[in-house]
Amino acid sequence: MKPTEGEWKAEREEEFRFEITSQDDTHIATLDWHWSGEDPEFRELEANANLIAEAGTVYHETGLTPREILAQRDELLSISNEMHSDIACLRAILRDLGAGGTMGLKSTCRLVDLKQSLTQPA
Repeated sequence: MKPTEGEWKAEREEEFRFEITSQDDTHIATLDWHWSGEDPEFRELEANANLIAEAGTVYHETGLTPREILAQRDELLSISNEMHSDIACLRAILRDLGAGGTMGLKSTCRLVDLKQSLTQPA
């Protein structure tokens, strides 16, 4: 089963109640402050309602849950870091090739084999 479709919104219904509904006004959830003798944290209640509504909207815009988006972000960050390392390595290889191959690149660069294939005759 999938969540209610469409954009979600959080609207204040009463002093300490928010209704979360879809764009066609389908009821999704109600957030209430239940009196416990303490002053209610209205801003916190409002922030929670807005977060729930935003999570539902983003799910329908992307087809992904927040956890799936986090996993994709982590994977893309890892790929980006590898690419940054590879670019630094390629720059070092190009500098070394420009110096006639005399710089003696260390094998810590995972692309050192590329330099060897570029400098060997075909």
